[in-house]
Amino acid sequence: EADVILHTSVFEGQATVISEAAAAGVLLAGTRVGLLYDLGDKYGIIVEPGDADGLAEKVLSTIEDPRAFLSYITSSRKWVEKHDHQWTVQSIKFHIESLLNHG
Repeated sequence: EADVILHTSVFEGQATVISEAAAAGVLLAGTRVGLLYDLGDKYGIIVEPGDADGLAEKVLSTIEDPRAFLSYITSSRKWVEKHDHQWTVQSIKFHIESLLNHG
């Protein structure tokens, strides 16, 4: 069982581990790449790649602030519940159909 995921990639695509952590109610923290870049600061603690000190400082201050901690967890869990596998399939289907209809 974990309370925080530290995802410190320099480059990342769609990191499934971020969605899994959000669904599990884990605080998202990491670098501004991939899915964390797309989600933005509302859903977790995000710093520029290479900013280990900034990440550590923000994680520690969030852990010490139960409201902020709960706010991040609640926001990210709501996001992942909305953007489940069915949403993903419908989104891909929409884009494929758009391409086919305009091709």
